Amino acid sequence: LSEEKTKDILSQVSQTQVSDRQKIKEVAEKLEVSEDKVRETLAKAGSASLKSIAAKEQKVQAEASIPAATISLDDYQNVVEMWKNHYQNAPVPVTEKIRERADWLVSEEKKLTNVYNLLSSVNPEMKQQGLEKVSEILPFMLLGGFSEAEMLTYLKA
Repeated sequence: LSEEKTKDILSQVSQTQVSDRQKIKEVAEKLEVSEDKVRETLAKAGSASLKSIAAKEQKVQAEASIPAATISLDDYQNVVEMWKNHYQNAPVPVTEKIRERADWLVSEEKKLTNVYNLLSSVNPEMKQQGLEKVSEILPFMLLGGFSEAEMLTYLKA
């Protein structure tokens, strides 16, 4: 596809509409391209978004101090690689809202951000909700006696 068509597709489909079959069909018809081309363009954009997010995370990591006494840089980098490997290679859990990897990644990003924000809260009730969510996502963290700072760091990875 031309750069112009790609921009047109991306400008007409929001993040929440990436898996909306009707919206994809409408955009394909309007721009006179196949639905597969629209999906492919959106998937590539999702991949680019992940790279952008990763770049932002690296910048945040450089600026933020990781508690040295609790997490070594090697451990942290291993966790980052583990997350990348998981999201690149694990089978996509197809549901009504999740049809492909890009949908799954958006959903997971929202879920992990929500857990991170809950754990970061000064409100004890929200912190407790965050701990409950951690136990659903990563039960080994609670069993392993990880500190709050360690959990936040691993979630951020």
